[in-house]
Amino acid sequence: MRSALLSAFLLFTLAVFAATPEKQLLQVDRDFQKATETKRAEGLGSYFAENAVVPRNPPLAGKPAIVDFYQKVFADPDFSLTWTPVKAEVFPGGKKGYTVGNYVMKFKDKSGQQMEQGGTYITVWEKQNDGSWKVIEDTGSDAGPPHPAK
Repeated sequence: MRSALLSAFLLFTLAVFAATPEKQLLQVDRDFQKATETKRAEGLGSYFAENAVVPRNPPLAGKPAIVDFYQKVFADPDFSLTWTPVKAEVFPGGKKGYTVGNYVMKFKDKSGQQMEQGGTYITVWEKQNDGSWKVIEDTGSDAGPPHPAK
C-alpha cells in the first residue's frame, strides 16, 4: 500500500511539473534563436516548414525562397538578428500555435556606423508529423527607424 501511494504521488508530481505545450513552444523558439545566432542562415532555415510564408513586399513563399533571401542577408558579417520570445500559445488540438517577442537587428550603415533596430514579432508554428514544430509564418513590426548601436 505504501509503495502504491508513493508511486501515485510521484506520477502526480511529474504531471504537475511537466512542461506545458506553451512552455515547450517557447523553448522551441529559444532554440530557433540560438540556431540562428550560431549557424546564421542555415540555422534559421532549418526551422521553416516547406510551405512557410514571410510577408514582405513581395512575400517570400516557401522554404527555398525564405532560405535564399536570408542567405543573402546573413552573407553580411556585420548583420545579426536576435530575439527573445515572451509568450506562446498553442491552439486547441495542439497542432498550431504562436510565439511573440522582441527582436534586435544589428548592421552597419553605408558610412560604416554600427546600427540597430528593434521591434516585435509573431511567429506561427505548426506541429509536424514527426512531432517537431516548424515555422509556417513569421512577421514583425519595427519599433522605429534604425539608430546607432549602444
